[in-house]
Amino acid sequence: MTRMNSAVTLYTTPECSDCNLLKGWLKQMGIPFDEQRLSYPTGTRRSDPLTVVDGHAISGPLGEQKRAIFEALTMTVLG
Repeated sequence: MTRMNSAVTLYTTPECSDCNLLKGWLKQMGIPFDEQRLSYPTGTRRSDPLTVVDGHAISGPLGEQKRAIFEALTMTVLG
C-alpha cells in the first residue's frame, strides 16, 4: 500500500538528466511531489537529484533512489 499523504520533495538542478528522469518516474507512478530548483556556483555540479520523503533524505544514483523512494512510501501490512 502506498502512502499518498507522504511529503515528497525533489531538489533538482537544470543540468541534471537524472533529475528529469526521476520527475518523470514520480509522475508515472502517480506520486505527488514538490520540486525545489537549485543552482550551484559556476564550476560546481551535483550529478544526482536529492529526494526528501517525510523528512528523510535519499540521494545516490537514479536506480537506488527509485528503490529507496518506493520503500519509503510503501507500508507493509502485518496480519
